[in-house]
Amino acid sequence: MKKLSSQTIRWISLGAILLTVAALLFARQQTRRKNQPPQSGRFEDYYTSTIDALHVHSQKVRDKLRANMPGDLEILPEELLRRPKTTDPENPGVATINDITLRGIYWSDTMPLAEINDRLCKPGDQIAGFTLQEIQPYQILLLDATGSTQTVSLIRDL
Repeated sequence: MKKLSSQTIRWISLGAILLTVAALLFARQQTRRKNQPPQSGRFEDYYTSTIDALHVHSQKVRDKLRANMPGDLEILPEELLRRPKTTDPENPGVATINDITLRGIYWSDTMPLAEINDRLCKPGDQIAGFTLQEIQPYQILLLDATGSTQTVSLIRDL
């Protein structure tokens, strides 16, 4: 058997050390990436695209239902299925809680989002004259122009 020279052994040792250091750096980078909140926009883009896909899918289902229904039955347009939008009759132009339609909450410890009036919102966003103060797993807290907090829930009697 041929004996390796000391220089060859040094190069092999150096290569092994470099591979070990590279593996440790890669593992450290992966751990950091897992612990970091999603980059701004990536999380929201994912949910926006999911919501858009759901809207397209629900429209396709409506079209199929409409094609298979007898002539005397009709599917109500989506606008009529939503809660009617109103304003305070004493203060026209001032938003009321009825101007808010909460359609979903996308819960995350790092960046919760709420779908309000067909728009993804995060805490601090302005919507229909309110400021989204907090998103909880099943409800949102809104701050109105007078500074009082209003609650809108996904579940009745919450």
